[in-house]
Amino acid sequence: MMSSSGSVYLSLGNKDVSEMICHFKFIFVCIFLIPQPTVGGSVTWYEPSPERTTSNTAEVLPPGIVQVYEGSSATLNWNFNVSVGLGLGFVIKFNAVGIISIRADGSASGPIRAEFQKRFNVRATPQSASLSISPVTIADDKSNGEFSCELSDAIGDTWKRAIQVHVIVPINFIGIRGKPTVFESDNLQLTCEALSRVEPNITWTKGKPGNQGNTGVVQEGKVLTITNIKRTDVGTFTCTAYNGFGKPENQTVYVNVTYPPKIDNFQPEYIVGVQQSLTLNCEAEGNPPPTYIWTPCDPEQVCNKNTLDISQVLNDVNYTCRVANVHGNDSKTANVYIGGNVINITIVITSEPCIDGKYNQSLFLEKLKKPLREAFADKTGYEGVQLIGVRCGIIIADLALKFNSTTKEQDVIMTLNDAVRDGKLGEFSVGAIKGKRPDVEPTDGGATSPLDSLSRIVGIIGIVVGAVFGSVAALAVAGILVWWTCWKKRRNTKGAEGKCCIHVITFGNSSNETGRSTDIAVELPKPSQSHYMALEDRTRSQVMVDASPLSTEQISEYASLNPCTRSWETPREHVTIKQIIGKGAFGQVAKATAVNLQGRAKKTLVAVKMLKENASESERKDLLSELELMKQLKPHPYVIKLLGCVTKSEPMFVLIEYVPFGDLLGYLRKSRGLNDTYYKDPDIKPQTNLTSQQLMKFAWQIADGMSYLSSIPVIHRDLAARNVLVGEGETCKVSDFGMARDVQENNIYERKTRGRLPVKWTAIEALLYGKYSTKSDVWSYGVLLFEIFTIGGSPYPRMDGRKIANFLQEGYRMPKPQHVDDKLYDIITKCWKDDPNLRPSFEKLRNKLKEMDNQHKRLINLKNYDDRLYVNVDDLAV
Repeated sequence: MMSSSGSVYLSLGNKDVSEMICHFKFIFVCIFLIPQPTVGGSVTWYEPSPERTTSNTAEVLPPGIVQVYEGSSATLNWNFNVSVGLGLGFVIKFNAVGIISIRADGSASGPIRAEFQKRFNVRATPQSASLSISPVTIADDKSNGEFSCELSDAIGDTWKRAIQVHVIVPINFIGIRGKPTVFESDNLQLTCEALSRVEPNITWTKGKPGNQGNTGVVQEGKVLTITNIKRTDVGTFTCTAYNGFGKPENQTVYVNVTYPPKIDNFQPEYIVGVQQSLTLNCEAEGNPPPTYIWTPCDPEQVCNKNTLDISQVLNDVNYTCRVANVHGNDSKTANVYIGGNVINITIVITSEPCIDGKYNQSLFLEKLKKPLREAFADKTGYEGVQLIGVRCGIIIADLALKFNSTTKEQDVIMTLNDAVRDGKLGEFSVGAIKGKRPDVEPTDGGATSPLDSLSRIVGIIGIVVGAVFGSVAALAVAGILVWWTCWKKRRNTKGAEGKCCIHVITFGNSSNETGRSTDIAVELPKPSQSHYMALEDRTRSQVMVDASPLSTEQISEYASLNPCTRSWETPREHVTIKQIIGKGAFGQVAKATAVNLQGRAKKTLVAVKMLKENASESERKDLLSELELMKQLKPHPYVIKLLGCVTKSEPMFVLIEYVPFGDLLGYLRKSRGLNDTYYKDPDIKPQTNLTSQQLMKFAWQIADGMSYLSSIPVIHRDLAARNVLVGEGETCKVSDFGMARDVQENNIYERKTRGRLPVKWTAIEALLYGKYSTKSDVWSYGVLLFEIFTIGGSPYPRMDGRKIANFLQEGYRMPKPQHVDDKLYDIITKCWKDDPNLRPSFEKLRNKLKEMDNQHKRLINLKNYDDRLYVNVDDLAV
């Protein structure tokens, strides 16, 4: 409706007015709820950062961040400025819980809340506040809440700024799990165990050798894995853990890769002059570092380093360097040869006369020049020969052979030996060729040595005196010669250590000869003691170390023979002699039967060893000694078995197992149609035409038996084919222990008396110094092998036993039979090494021969066997 004045009037009823009032109420409420800025008021926050200014109390500002390690101290700072007219107080809070209230003038309106008083402290001004926390704990972390400063004005408006504390907990390294030492080609796995409130980032790095600690990242993650690890992977590995706060934490571990040793850069051959010094090098790589051992090695040498110093080289020697660690071993051998451009040799000529020291040396040299040129015609580098000197008796000539290049002495000697064998040395008959050594002093003008003079004079005068005066006068003259030789040697040596004495050696039953003979032996000057050393100590606990295991039947057969549980004595009336089957000078062997032997009711066929009526007391003691030794032996299939004895009355009987084929020497010879001079049994005939396989079997069986005896240790001292018996199934059994010795102290026996001595089977150290060891038996075994492989041939055929020691010192060894292979001959010659320690053990000999058993036809070619070479068998006495 409009008034008269033009005004419009709204005409409303009561209902309309009520609705209008409701609408106004809604508008008023909405307006009241919208935050309204304080008229002209604002706050600027300088701390915490970032700086912010706001006039809107509802505005949410970004919190400040403070990082701090657990257990350390922290200070939270608020710094602000307010506009004019605002008189503000403020409250410091943690979450919604107030810590302390501050008035507008900066003074506290009350104390710090009780639960915060131990760790919190507050300082304030009208425009700032600082909250100190010490120590900081996990409870202060942002995950549990935030600290804030709230400003309030008079009408109740507030401005808030928060600070969040990030509590850093140091990484806890538990350790590195896994084995850091691994074998090469295996897999490595190491786990880095690190704990943190925040999952740490873990990396593996390896230090770069020689690069001042610089590292390269190997792998990411907790587990370090290296498959098929190599020795180049050795080094220090570092596990680094970082959780984003503070500094990274790390731990190190050394990875060690182990592997067996291997010898590298090894020189296998050296050629040096006589008496020159030499150093051998043996560089080996291995982890753990390997140990070193050199063999052979003298006590004066250092043998456990990677070098071996040799003060002077006197002979060809093979030195073996052995390295070992827990994972394996390696070895290499350096062959050291005597050699050079000039090779000095000594040659023994048996076909040339030399009387009274007179010999035409110029003519001798001229005769030698042409055959030597022919001998070395196919060898490049030979230039000529010079005669150094000649010694008489037999002709012993020292020669210097010149070459235009370095030459091995052994090659020269081998060429000369081939020339001798092929008859290329013209009219000369050669007894031995060896390298010349400094201890052999040549004489000018063919002057004779006492030894050479002795051999000549004994031969000439012995014949004359024997013809005129007989044996008594011959012995008297021999005594004069002893005095003359010793006097001359003392005068020539002027107090040198050498000694010259002559003694009579009588050979009896131990050598199984048919008579007695007298031999004159000369003790030569003693060389360095380093060549003759006692063997390693061993004890009776090692008795069966080298013995072959017995079968069930053999154990049953020998069960009643335990020397500790039985009595050996047998009543004489229980033994019935059947026939004599073998005779020697003082002893004999009979076939017999025995009843109630070892508790057996039936008769047992046995062999009985007994003395002849003309035997002396010393022979009786020898038989008793043999009996006592046999009582100590445990059963072995290749050693003769003792069954009993009769010692309480005369004659003394030693009962042993009966062997139907007799002794091995006779067995070998009878197989060729020859006569056996000792063991005769008409009931048993040996197989004719023995095979190479049978010969090889004989060889290793005897080595097996001797391996057992040497383990006790027993030194046999008379090992020969004649002292080996052949039983059922052609089983060889070592027997005849009349000269044997049971030694315990140092495994070496020194002969003090001048008893019987089988010269041709005796080792050089025993001939010269009377010293025996199991390695002396090895020498005898080498001679026994010669007997076996020549099917009963005599060692050193047609050689005077009185000269054998001289020849052996000159280096002479029996040559290889033409039907025997080099490998088999090499085994024989190893038994004849000058140094006993360089000879193989019986255990090694047994094993080697058994390995070669299936090669018997190649090793012993009986098609090339010349029976004529071994028909004239010598007397066993020498």
